[in-house]
Amino acid sequence: AQVKQGEKVSIQFKLDENPGFVSTNIQVNWPKDDLTLMAVSGTDTITGWMGEPIPPDGKTDGKYVLSWQNNTIHSNITTTGVLCTLEFATLSSGSVGEKEITLSNSGPGQQFANVDMDTVDAVLTGGKITISSAITGHLPVAIAKPVTGGTPETTITGTNYTGSITWTPADTGGKFAADTAYTANVTLTANSGYQFADGVNPTVAGSTSVTGVKVRDSGSKLEFK
Repeated sequence: AQVKQGEKVSIQFKLDENPGFVSTNIQVNWPKDDLTLMAVSGTDTITGWMGEPIPPDGKTDGKYVLSWQNNTIHSNITTTGVLCTLEFATLSSGSVGEKEITLSNSGPGQQFANVDMDTVDAVLTGGKITISSAITGHLPVAIAKPVTGGTPETTITGTNYTGSITWTPADTGGKFAADTAYTANVTLTANSGYQFADGVNPTVAGSTSVTGVKVRDSGSKLEFK
């Protein structure tokens, strides 16, 4: 998953193949200085949920045990797909970048056991959450104002982003014409480790207006005219 620093993000715990089980204990591990587990939902997909309650301020110690125990049924659970969803909050005091979410056995004994109490072999595959710094609020973008005979800018570099500009109408012979109003069509691309936040407000000194503001591609692109 991808998320802007200071926001929340959800990831899913999935079972891809299932020969059958009745109990499991899997520990989820995450970098506690960057993420806090706020909620685990959808645990009723299969019966026997025994996960510990999560405090109102979240699980902050970097580990949580996903636990299903059902020793009262007489046949194996063969469900596949999403078993639960974990919601994390990113910490503004943490760092940006890729954060590994790992899975491990929560202690001695089986990871999965079937109705005969035999161990069911499992491959545990973790994931990652990529945290980016949010580019928010007013965003001054420096674009040279068109002047007669001037050369149009086509690229732009700012703090934490780069960009490209096309002009409407198209320039004539690589120069701005006289007595013509021009529109700059701007696409900014956030640098690695950054994302444009919804509601970011680009401003351009000397322009009559800024319109068509749109954040795209999970915050990596910002478009406006």
